[in-house]
Formats: sequence, structure tokens, C-alpha cells
Amino acid sequence: MEIDHILPHSRSLDNSLNNKVLCLAVENQNKKNMIPFEYFQNKSDRWNEFVGWVESMKKLPKAKKSRLLKRKFDKKDMEGFKERNINDTRHISRFIKNWTENNLDFAQNEKSKQKVFVRSGSLTAFLRHQWGLTKNREESDKHHALDAIVTACATQGMVKFISTVAQKIESYDWINNARPRFSPPWQSFRPDVKEALDEIFVSRAPRKKISGTAHAETIRAKKMLDGKMIVKTKIPLLKVNLKTLEDLYDKESNHRLYDTLKARLEKYNNDPKKAFENSDDPVRMPTNNGKQGPIIRGIKIITHQKSGLTVRKGLAENGEMVRVDVFEKNKKYYLIPIYVWQFTKKELPNRAITANQPEEQWPVMDESYNFKFSLYKDDLISVNSCGEPEDEKMGYFLSCHRGTGALKIISTDRTKCWNNKNELSGIGARTLKSFKKYQVDLLGKHYEVKKEKRVGIIKKNVMANNNGVKSGQAVS
Repeated sequence: MEIDHILPHSRSLDNSLNNKVLCLAVENQNKKNMIPFEYFQNKSDRWNEFVGWVESMKKLPKAKKSRLLKRKFDKKDMEGFKERNINDTRHISRFIKNWTENNLDFAQNEKSKQKVFVRSGSLTAFLRHQWGLTKNREESDKHHALDAIVTACATQGMVKFISTVAQKIESYDWINNARPRFSPPWQSFRPDVKEALDEIFVSRAPRKKISGTAHAETIRAKKMLDGKMIVKTKIPLLKVNLKTLEDLYDKESNHRLYDTLKARLEKYNNDPKKAFENSDDPVRMPTNNGKQGPIIRGIKIITHQKSGLTVRKGLAENGEMVRVDVFEKNKKYYLIPIYVWQFTKKELPNRAITANQPEEQWPVMDESYNFKFSLYKDDLISVNSCGEPEDEKMGYFLSCHRGTGALKIISTDRTKCWNNKNELSGIGARTLKSFKKYQVDLLGKHYEVKKEKRVGIIKKNVMANNNGVKSGQAVS
């Protein structure tokens, strides 16, 4: 289960309890940034069922019910929600200001009785423009530091001067349309700001919480075919193209179905949406007597799933990969993926990924292999494929590809420093010349982790700690 924002937080900034519900993790992931009506719009039966279910909940707060049943959430609605929630942040800012004044011991200064000052976002934006500073949220995460610098330099005298000018601004007789500019705090202000921002190292906290779905919702049937174990699953027609059609289950017996779907896809240039979405021209099952068969909404295919979790005699894809354990032998690195469901077992998995091989053929990490460290999302690492110092790349760990063992990292401040991208994927770990992990403090100072102990099995929904475990945790 996961907590879902009824009106997506990215569109509403609404983080109130009236905008939160508990739902299945897979439904939350599929809903993405849609409101319920948008999610159900192509499933009218489910929407009507959903409305009836919500209406029947008599004790549900009116505000929550209206969000659940909202049919429209356009740009105007979004701006209204955002404005209200921005006001909420102003209340928070006021609270933080008061808390700081009441709890911090300031040096005595007879000239100034007020110790904490607040600067509005509009004032900060105005000064950034006046001082020739550009804020780009997409460029990197350092725009927060830029605002902090501007806020620190906005003295109370400057604020009063800006307020005075603002009152006269409409009646000001501009000469040649040249509006007055506010001088920067000092002459070399802009280059000094750039230099300060360049020196900032963005610190992120590793995501060590063990949570998420244990396995995918779909449980695929396992069958024997020609003496081999296969996995059978059903997929909707809108996901069927000419390539997936070749994996049709029992294609020989279902050759007329295969021919029908293939002809439709070829007619529409292998576009499933154009081929199958038109409800006025549905695809129907071929029949022996020539009568109209039932509408086809999905087909069963053979998947090439090499691993997963056995559930009720079927096979489900692994859920969230929580951690990757790194081992080393003969200057080669080996990666063991660990999933949510494996944290409920008594022992850690001990097989390392080998590209394009089934799990039972992966090598076992015995005593001849050296444990290096464990990786969680947002752990800081550096990799070097060639061995030259200039080839070293440092970033925060994002993921590991189970099929190939390749790593994916993101630049430390999310700048697009790798071929105009802020992410680097396809990093083959096995042949790396150098592979290091770092500890990062709150101020961005980072230190190489020289030695780490492999932490055993830890109960779900608690925090892992490589230096030990907290009370209530179980270690194998």
C-alpha cells in the first residue's frame, strides 16, 4: 500500500490530509499525475463503480469527497490550488521565524533589536533580476543556494529603499525608457556569486527505507511447453505490436487469431493505438461457423522472464530493488540485487548478476570474494572505466539493471554534464578500473568509505544502517 495524492501534488501543491488516500501501490504508480476521473476516463464502468463507492461513504469529509469526484482540473483550477497552498507556506515561514527568534541565543546588539528578517519571494525575484542573476530550476539544484545568497544580501535598508521606489514607480518620468537599476551589493558581486555556486557540493540523503511493493501485481502462469518451463501472461491489445505478436501463446492452434491481428497491425503501419483503439471497428475472435465472434481485448503471450517471485504457483516480477551489494575479486566487481520481498527472508541473496543469464547461473559470492559496500538510491559513488584520472565520474547512485548489471547515476547537482544529460546509464560494473563509495555530510563534505560491514536481513519498513542496526530490527 502507498499514500496517494488525489489531486497530484505536482499540479496542486496540496499536501493536506483531505488530498491523501491509501491505495494499492500499483494503482498509485499507474495513476501517475492524473486525477481519478482522468485515470478512469477510458474505463466508464470502473468510474461509475468508483463514484458509487465514494458516495456511499457517509463519514468521508466533504473536501476529500469533492477531490475524489472532481471531473475537471484545468490550468485555472491548478493556479487556484497553488495560490492557496503557497499561502500555507507563508504560515510555515512565519512559524519558523518565530521559533528561530525564541530559541536561538543571539549576540546582544543595541543598534538592532530585531534579529530575524523575512524576505518575500517576489522581492528575491526582483533583486535577482536587478543584479543580473538568472534562476533556472531545470539547470541544476543550485538555484536554492542562489536564492539564499540574494536573501542574505537583501539588507533592511535596501528593502525600505525598494519599497519607496515602488510607491513612485507609476508616476516616474522615465528618460528614454531607462528605468533605474539597483546596484549590486559590491562591485564583483556577480562573479563572486558564480564562484560560490561552483564550489557548492549538493548533499543528498541515501534512501535506506525498505518500502514499496514486494512484487508486481500480475501473477503469470508457469507452463511446460516442449519440455521447457515457460511463463504465460495476458496483455491488452493496445500493447501488442508485430514483435510481441510473435510471442502469441500456442500460435499454431491460434493461427487465425494471429493472422487477424497481424493483418490489422500491418494495415496501420504497426501502430497498436490506430489498429485497435477504434471502438466502432473492434477486432473480433475468428469463428468456425462464420458468425460474429466476441471482441478481443487482450491476448496471451509467452514472456521471456528469467526470474521473479513465486506467488500461488505462478511467477510475478520482482518489486522494488532496495539495495545493491558490491563484491570484488581479482579486480572485478560483482553486484547482488536485493528486493523488498527478500528482506522478509532469513538470509541475504548471494548470487551476483551475470549479463543475459538466468539467476541460477549467476556466480555465488563465497569467501573468496571481498564485500566492498552496499548501495542505496542516492548513495554517492565514483566510477572509472579507463583508469585515467580525467575519466572518473562522480554521481549519486540511481539504479542497477538486473539483466545486464549496468549502473545508472545522476550528476551531483543534476547539471547536464554528460553529453547534455544529467544521467549516465549503461555503466558496466564488472570491468570498472575504479569503483568507490562516499559518505556525505549535510554541508556536502564527502569522504571515501574505506571499509563497510555487510548488514543482514532487516525488517520491512525500518531504516537500514551500515554502522549497525536500531532496536526492533532483525539481523541474520
